[in-house]
Amino acid sequence: MTVTQKTRIFASVIIGTFILSIVSFSQEPYEVKSCAFTKLPKRSAGTELILILPRGTKLRRAKDHDYLQYWVEHRSNGNVYFLQGMWGPNSTPGRPAERLTKASRSIESRAWTYESRQGVDVKGVAEDGKRWRYLGTYGEFFGYEGVSDDAASFFDSLLDNVCHIANTRK
Repeated sequence: MTVTQKTRIFASVIIGTFILSIVSFSQEPYEVKSCAFTKLPKRSAGTELILILPRGTKLRRAKDHDYLQYWVEHRSNGNVYFLQGMWGPNSTPGRPAERLTKASRSIESRAWTYESRQGVDVKGVAEDGKRWRYLGTYGEFFGYEGVSDDAASFFDSLLDNVCHIANTRK
């Protein structure tokens, strides 16, 4: 491959990425609803972005001095899938991993807001048909990857109902 061919490919990728980002975020951002409570329920996960979990859903938590991490388990057809969440100063740059977006045959992106915070809600289908989703902002996210349609449907039902608790809570 010649230098000219490589330059054309590079330029095409850059232009395509730019156009995709314009098309993906051309719609108005949606507003993440405020939580109807001020104290976190026991069956919840998150710090400012809050997932409310149905009864019987397994939740695992871990923390160290500056990070909190969550895993919501879903079992389907003999497989175990996880929705992961994380909060911490450098836990996420506020966007999905580039390896996910590059290896996807389809992607849907939406921006969201609450108070003065902004973030993205991006979901995709990998080349192998497995699904992934990232909902987050700098410092906090929830997401899954490599899951079946059934697991994606369950996790999406949780993510579609995420709410936020104001920064001012005690």
